[in-house]
Amino acid sequence: MQGLEVFDNAGNTVLSLTDRIGRVLGSVRTNGWPGSIRDAGFTTGTPFFIVQTTNTGGFSPTDVQIAGDMLTWNYPTPNQLWPTLDALIFYGVY
Repeated sequence: MQGLEVFDNAGNTVLSLTDRIGRVLGSVRTNGWPGSIRDAGFTTGTPFFIVQTTNTGGFSPTDVQIAGDMLTWNYPTPNQLWPTLDALIFYGVY
């Protein structure tokens, strides 16, 4: 095979031109509120996202979607026992 290939110490291929590698475009902090952002980078590959809450004891964003160049997130209705949680949403394409 020609082109880029990466090998480990034992000589096994760990990365090849036929592999798909993710590219992180950015992150957004929700501050516990629904919202959306636009990023033209979503149109350059297959989008993905990862949600990481910054604390415990409540609702994290449960409805996260990417359509076109827009990422949106929503929370279930909060209550006194289960408030919405601040979260970081990392997003990118592969």
